[in-house]
Amino acid sequence: MSSRGFAEFQAKIQRLYHQGDYAAAYRLANENANRYPEQMPVVNYWRICMAARLGEHQQALELLAQLLESGFWYGETLLRKSPSLQSLQGHPQFEKLVERTHRQRLNGHIYLLQLGLQCLDFAL
Repeated sequence: MSSRGFAEFQAKIQRLYHQGDYAAAYRLANENANRYPEQMPVVNYWRICMAARLGEHQQALELLAQLLESGFWYGETLLRKSPSLQSLQGHPQFEKLVERTHRQRLNGHIYLLQLGLQCLDFAL
């Protein structure tokens, strides 16, 4: 897919997020999860964030676990500081997944989003 197509998709996600329409943003991210394989880490991050915002904590945790299972990881700073993931903080499964990201980073797994919240041009 073209970078222009992804930029338009990102703009839609951002608009829905800022309007507080997390359900529509979640649906859009899920519908396009496989459309932009080169942007998979970002799209999955949005899916995790929107699921958490909607109170779909188990779904958010499953998405994060699947990503980790595939060998990818997000930085602990992103997982701890994202406003969208605040409802997951302290959840036993989330804490285990955060620890797992730390271990994967130390073990040299594929590096993804160790950047701060700025990596997505907006904090979800």
